[in-house]
Amino acid sequence: MYRLKKEFYHYVPSLVEQAPRSNHYAGKLYVLINGASGSMAAVVASFIKEYKTATFIGEESGGTMEGNTSEAYTFLVLPNSKIRVMIPLTKKVYNLNAIKGRGVLPDYNIAPRIDDLLNAVDTELNFALDLITEKKQIK
Repeated sequence: MYRLKKEFYHYVPSLVEQAPRSNHYAGKLYVLINGASGSMAAVVASFIKEYKTATFIGEESGGTMEGNTSEAYTFLVLPNSKIRVMIPLTKKVYNLNAIKGRGVLPDYNIAPRIDDLLNAVDTELNFALDLITEKKQIK
């Protein structure tokens, strides 16, 4: 367990953009997202969205596009109720064009209807497959 201190730190990694390998995938990429796309799924989707290398289908991601607070925590126990509250000690902020407090927004906002969910119909995947088929026919 981490202990909360008065000092805070700021870490800036020294990473550089890497050139793609000669045999990298150069085709169209389709990403399915929704409110359950949080944590690392939202981080990956954020970077893919920023570099405009994919078409996003579904609903807004659950994780925000601006960064996350998922590394170091401390716990606070409320004195009367004894409820434990987890407090993040770090926040990663990505150098992305993000709307504060919002997740990754899809290019095609496709949400399943209740009948689709009850009948195990994957609305987002079906839309993506139709979109891919249309694009193939257009070429």
